Amino acid sequence: ANVKAVSDSNVSLTRTGNNATTIAASVTAANKAFSYTDTDGVSVGQVSADSTQDGGAATLGTVTGLTTLGNTGGTVTVSAGGLLTVDQAINTKAGANSALAGGAVVLKSTGAVTLNAAIDTTGGSSTAAADADTAGAGGNVFVYSSTSGAITQAVGGTITAKGGNAADAGDVNGTGGVVTLRTVSGAITLNDVITTGAGTGGTGGAGGTIQFKSAGGDITQPGGSLTAANVKAVSDSNVSLTRAGNNATTIAASVTAANKAFSYTD
Repeated sequence: ANVKAVSDSNVSLTRTGNNATTIAASVTAANKAFSYTDTDGVSVGQVSADSTQDGGAATLGTVTGLTTLGNTGGTVTVSAGGLLTVDQAINTKAGANSALAGGAVVLKSTGAVTLNAAIDTTGGSSTAAADADTAGAGGNVFVYSSTSGAITQAVGGTITAKGGNAADAGDVNGTGGVVTLRTVSGAITLNDVITTGAGTGGTGGAGGTIQFKSAGGDITQPGGSLTAANVKAVSDSNVSLTRAGNNATTIAASVTAANKAFSYTD
């Protein structure tokens, strides 16, 4: 039912025969990754301490969600052969004053993907010294239904891929990441915040990109907001991104079927 991992090194559990209901992992060193493959559906959740063998040596404690400490190697990758649900947070943000990038997140399923909890890949803030260094970039996020299924971002399923903040006014703000949601046959529904903004507190830094691609289903935004330098959409169905809180600099869209509409509010 449950698979749990705790390590200061890379964790790779990617055999196609793996079959669990709930996974959770804590990777406790920067630049180390977690990856998991499941033969059918799986949930990112909480796994409690289940064993007291050998005087407690087998007790690993409760682990909630999937956590790494960022940097370019501190990624999270989950591949599922069915419904992929994020019920507890995925956190790959880099540490304060580390100036490291946030780790990338890839969630891939042959079925639907439901985001009930947050994904945070924020870059680390710059070092505290007045040395004109650059805060870390936000890690990229890719959510992909590769065969047939919708992507649903529920309330609470925020996606944050912001650049790190500058700890000193002379430092450079971190650049935002790229967030991509894509379906091959299904709708994309947004109900909470997605942000790829630049860090704040210093100079420079650029916002990132939010992009969507759907086939066989509308892209809609009943709730939440989009914050990015760029917003892009590609679909053979209707695209409606009309929440008043949206804030982008540049938008672009390609609707590839007749009698389908694009609408956007900023």
